[in-house]
Amino acid sequence: MSIDISIKIQFPDSPGLWDDITNLVIFSTAKFESQMSAMPGTFEFAISDRSQNEGFVTGSQIRLYIDGEVVYGGYVTQVGRAFAFPVVDTTEPTAVDSRQWLLRGVDYNTLFDRRVTYDADNPLSSEGLTYPKNTDIGASIRRLCRDLLILPSDLDYTTYVPSVIGITDVPEAAGAYLEQGSKWRDQMDEFAAWGIVYYINAAKQLVVKKLEDFEARWQFSDVPNDFAIPPGYEWKPTIGMREFSVTEDATMLINDAFIWGGSEWQGTGSTVLGRATNDESVALHNLWQYAETHFAETGFKLQSGVDARASVIVNGAETGIVEGHLPNRGASNPQAMIRCAWFDHNIPVDPGTQKRAWLVPGMLMTFILYSLRPPGKTAFATTLPLRSQTISFPSIDSTTGKPIVRFDGFFSLQLQDWHWLWVYLRTKKGLLPGLISAGITSVGQPLAPAPDGANKTFYFPSGFISGSSEVYVNGVRYFMPNQYVESNAEIGEILFNVAPPVGAQIFGFADVTTG
Repeated sequence: MSIDISIKIQFPDSPGLWDDITNLVIFSTAKFESQMSAMPGTFEFAISDRSQNEGFVTGSQIRLYIDGEVVYGGYVTQVGRAFAFPVVDTTEPTAVDSRQWLLRGVDYNTLFDRRVTYDADNPLSSEGLTYPKNTDIGASIRRLCRDLLILPSDLDYTTYVPSVIGITDVPEAAGAYLEQGSKWRDQMDEFAAWGIVYYINAAKQLVVKKLEDFEARWQFSDVPNDFAIPPGYEWKPTIGMREFSVTEDATMLINDAFIWGGSEWQGTGSTVLGRATNDESVALHNLWQYAETHFAETGFKLQSGVDARASVIVNGAETGIVEGHLPNRGASNPQAMIRCAWFDHNIPVDPGTQKRAWLVPGMLMTFILYSLRPPGKTAFATTLPLRSQTISFPSIDSTTGKPIVRFDGFFSLQLQDWHWLWVYLRTKKGLLPGLISAGITSVGQPLAPAPDGANKTFYFPSGFISGSSEVYVNGVRYFMPNQYVESNAEIGEILFNVAPPVGAQIFGFADVTTG
């Protein structure tokens, strides 16, 4: 399959004018890296300037396009000059045809660290602006960008900043932005603590999403089906990967945490100590301790505060139990780290956009591996966020003469990830096809019969474990008991409260026994 690649540059003194420099790029030197948590990724590539007609300046914008779609954008921060060979005859300078330009830079997410809040109408005030009660995070972010930040005129902060979650729904939500002079990133992290993901995409658009809307549309597997993504996203196809490795990492394991708070003066009666220990983890992985001191700090003055912090570190969630699910993992278990590579032409097309479903760092990706299964189990499956992704061009297609596009990804969870990410992954356990434990597997399958607009009773192909079903109609999740009930799990029967419409696509996930 022929892949079109292009790289364009916009000089600071020519806003809106993009010059195509694809034919000058030495693709074997090109790498474009992006990072999770809106951290700025880096890029670099060399330019051949045989005619000595080119010139480049820092502050220019660079964009990489694949099949006409921009997949990377950023700023040039370093411009270098070099020769293509170690030794060059420069007797006649105008005849030298081996000179090169070396361009390095960072992606657009660097703006989160290079913009600070500033109230032009009241620049000397020490009080931060407030946002109205009963507003939402999306509206508050849009106002932040409009009134408190000096942003590039071509940065779009409205299209992909929807109303996300009501601030009144967030416990102890403050009604004020951070003080003037704060980094844009610091303010966005305040909002991120309420369950959102944010970043600036390759087209220079601020993107804000709920965490649960940030799952990849496809999965990796060592037995790939290479299907297309279905129109209703009822299930996810799998593709293959290469150079795969998975490592269990206990470097940051903590199963015994001590947190001191209250007063720093021992004996005053107001010093408090919180401790959380995961005995199961200690028995399995040995004892690994961690401690923090938060004397006189807000949130750590009472026993409940230090207890909650200790539990978050070890168990992941304050209570250790998440909506009836098993205890959250926290830092008390080793974390999986996965590295692998894949190619552009393998990535499925998103039916909604009719474009390839690119991965973006921070996206949650599921791996289903049958050849690396644990003893006595059907498969190894895990879901991890993409921490970093590098785009490179290892060779040229001999048929088309165009660069081959390679993606290298690193997937892992780390201690600094928000504890709500642990919560989310834990609650998704029943939805992941191939998650195997103790002879139980979660599978996905279409339900029968075909909807006729009147029938309310539908069936899984087989029976399932009661309480484990998740049902989707045209890609929209339905919930019990308001929209359906498990009328007879033993034979796989469910009953909708309202009959699904004619032609609806009904898909279900449920746990079934394997032995």
